[in-house]
Amino acid sequence: MWELSYFWVFFTMNEEALINAFGLRNFEKGKKYFEEGRVIICVRVDDGLYGYVYGTKRYKVRLNIKNLRDNSCSCPVSYSCKHVVALALSFIHNSFIDGNQAIKNFFAMERTEQVRTLKMIISRAPLLVRFFLRSDQGGRANVLLSTMLNMCRSDMQYGDPERYVDRMYNLMEELSKIKLSDDAFSIFIELFFCIWHQDIGYGFDEVVCLCSEILEKHLNERRAIILAEKIIDHIYDKYQMVRRKELTKGWISEGEYPRRSLARLLEYVIKIGAKYNIMEVMLRRIEKDKSEIAEISDPKESERLNSAIEFILQFIGSRKPSK
Repeated sequence: MWELSYFWVFFTMNEEALINAFGLRNFEKGKKYFEEGRVIICVRVDDGLYGYVYGTKRYKVRLNIKNLRDNSCSCPVSYSCKHVVALALSFIHNSFIDGNQAIKNFFAMERTEQVRTLKMIISRAPLLVRFFLRSDQGGRANVLLSTMLNMCRSDMQYGDPERYVDRMYNLMEELSKIKLSDDAFSIFIELFFCIWHQDIGYGFDEVVCLCSEILEKHLNERRAIILAEKIIDHIYDKYQMVRRKELTKGWISEGEYPRRSLARLLEYVIKIGAKYNIMEVMLRRIEKDKSEIAEISDPKESERLNSAIEFILQFIGSRKPSK
């Protein structure tokens, strides 16, 4: 049965099938890449091919050999590209590593050799340690959140945006399978705010969408309070005043873009938190803050924070249903 199944897979994975699936132009480009030796590695695990193909940069590629439409690539095209074709040709021409056999070989090793191998793997690719934390969801969530926050705050999004988007999506996908504790949820909100303000391209909308799904999935009455507190703190931190004299002169204030971005974020938070009366929670928090802000000795900082509060109140007021 296994032999028959493998024959069927190999029979469908030929050059004609690739042309039908990806088009002649992509096929010819992919074939050229394969012939030039641009496939760095191709690994087969069950029905999946995984590897790296060197184009303008090194791209991470995946292909389902039983369903050629099921594929992805970290290049700007993101799927069904010449890099996917090159990976498929590497498999067709028997230039691949049998991942299933490699797994069997690992479990056939002595325990000391297994430990040595795992240590070597983790030392070369530290992020892989998260896969050994599956029984400790809290620890695994913290590793993922810490990694993504560091990436989000780094220059990677500018220096290597394609790789940034690819890695961020993969990590976010892992996080989506984990139940977040209140502490982890609080950290996740910081990540959500950071991601929300980024405009990268290269399929980053999918990262934002997945991040939003995680936020909504984990929201409840208790966490709506955490979200309300965090959004107010975030606006206080990021808000910049737009002075009237700048507007009258027609200048574009440095604070204008952050204001628009914060307005969109605030609108989204209020929308998803409507079930838990998040606007009322925010109003109660602001009333407490007013007295503390009045005691700030720096008049510019006090003015900035009061301006941020006015911004929030005007926004909430414009969205309250009229009686």
